[in-house]
Amino acid sequence: MLGHAEGLGCSADGFEAVFAGESGVERVPWRRVPEVVDELVRPVRSFPSYRGQRNFPGWYWSATLGRQIGFESWVERDHLVALDFDACVVGVASQPLWLLWTPEGGTPRRHAPDFLVRSVDGTVAVVDSRPLHLIGDRPCGCTSTAPEPSSSEPTTCTPAPAA
Repeated sequence: MLGHAEGLGCSADGFEAVFAGESGVERVPWRRVPEVVDELVRPVRSFPSYRGQRNFPGWYWSATLGRQIGFESWVERDHLVALDFDACVVGVASQPLWLLWTPEGGTPRRHAPDFLVRSVDGTVAVVDSRPLHLIGDRPCGCTSTAPEPSSSEPTTCTPAPAA
């Protein structure tokens, strides 16, 4: 499941994704993201670097993907390392899309999640590398798009076969 937003002031149906596809900028309902996840390889925003910067952007070489993935902080880099070592992960895209939504009676919002992660079983997850206390109490915030476990059973996976 891509997301769960009950109790947050809107439904997952109210989310849209905007990304840079092969044919230009594309806008799809949130529920269609798994269908287009392979097209989400270009970040929707840049990773600026300048003197005196407080965060540490860079590029991480992913052995799983055989290419570089951008990050904006050491926390994001550490998440990339962990994802690279996870046998269940078969795809990672850095800031691949804008999430758009409007909370009930609120102002339209947008957010570029840090990563979109695809697992060997086809599951797609949004990963944000910020502590919840930094996200704040924004209704229908980015945390509402994280996958919700379907049961209390631990998740297991079978690694993808080597190509």
